[in-house]
Amino acid sequence: YRLKQRNRKRKKRLKRILDEFQASTAALPDGAVVLDAQGRIVWFNSAAGALLALRTPQDLGQRIANLLRHPRFSAALSQRRREIGELEIPSPASDTDTVLVRLIPYGNDQRLLIARDVSEQKRLKATRRDFVANASHELRTPLTVLRGYLEMMEEEAAGDGPLAEWRSPVTEMGEQARRMNSIIESLLKLARLEAEGLQQRQERIDVPAMIDDLADDIRRADDERHDITLHLDREVGLFGRPNELESIFSNLLANAVRYTPDGGP
Repeated sequence: YRLKQRNRKRKKRLKRILDEFQASTAALPDGAVVLDAQGRIVWFNSAAGALLALRTPQDLGQRIANLLRHPRFSAALSQRRREIGELEIPSPASDTDTVLVRLIPYGNDQRLLIARDVSEQKRLKATRRDFVANASHELRTPLTVLRGYLEMMEEEAAGDGPLAEWRSPVTEMGEQARRMNSIIESLLKLARLEAEGLQQRQERIDVPAMIDDLADDIRRADDERHDITLHLDREVGLFGRPNELESIFSNLLANAVRYTPDGGP
């Protein structure tokens, strides 16, 4: 009788712990799905039901691969990976929403599927990207007009021209206008890269040859004011996008020359 009493108390305690776990997990804003070793759904909270269009009790015991049929998710599951890092897929509950899912192993061959709605973050990111691109385009037109007039004024200020006494401020304004134009070009390039993402065409790049060419250009423009030497591993290249990498290397070399005193290495 005492043994039965102890077992009954232990069952009540375990049930209370399980109820508290399910209640706390149900309150999470992220979706949580418990899967067994075969990938079948053991339990899920209400957030997972809303995000992944899961129904209770119909979907309990169903394989998650039969319910989330997105190719990237199916491919990750087919590789028998115990853990899947962050993966964005369209929400099964809405064609306009995006869900970030992650699969985490735990316990006795069980896995926990975490799902989070990232639709608003993606919309905000797209809005910010569009704003930067549109603002940069709108700024480019008036800046082009200003630069045109400043170039005319720089010609008039050269030598003994009529604006000779204004040579210093006109030159400074021209430099600042060119700097603003460079900033706008960088913003436009950033917006384009964010829009294209990692789907752009990539290829194998002979990095030493690219840097050799850039260094030759820098040497010609530098007019022997610095001692420019390169130490390159000729056997190493990169797989990427040539235009962006050339821009990076060019900026690094230009900064090295700009911030090194004359005669320095």
